[in-house]
Amino acid sequence: MEVELRAKLEKIDVILNKIKKLNSKLKYEVQQKDIIFKPLNSKKPFIFRIRSNDKKDHELTYKALTGIDGVWPEFKTKISDPEQTKKMLLEAEFYEWLVIEKIRKSFSLNEFEINVDTFIEPKDFGKWIEIEVITEDIENGKKKIRQLLDSLGIPSDDLVEKGYPRIIKGV
Repeated sequence: MEVELRAKLEKIDVILNKIKKLNSKLKYEVQQKDIIFKPLNSKKPFIFRIRSNDKKDHELTYKALTGIDGVWPEFKTKISDPEQTKKMLLEAEFYEWLVIEKIRKSFSLNEFEINVDTFIEPKDFGKWIEIEVITEDIENGKKKIRQLLDSLGIPSDDLVEKGYPRIIKGV
């Protein structure tokens, strides 16, 4: 399972410096566009996401909701043509639910992926940090992420378990 926590950032430069001091490794910096699709007729809560970026690495992701915010099974595959994939999803009776654009700096540190995101769309969504770990022990995963965020000076009161789409949509 993918386990994630996130927090809105006020002082992004301070956090980036702290991340670098932890001996993390910068994996990439890209501008990403996510188009999130939901099925028109399905009893199972899931989404498909087409993620494109300025490096021309595109992927289709399936995420199913588990009933626990910030936790879901996730399956990804690379795609070569995001526009054609979008047409296929629309033809298969999915609808475009949300579009998100951001600049993402992604770091690796031990078992963690640390993403620092500056949102372009929605315009006023701001800057965020998102930390994820892949684990079957959900509570231990969240505990480890909380400890890492605490070491970065981000208090637990600032943490959000919902994913970006649910925060943006208010659901």
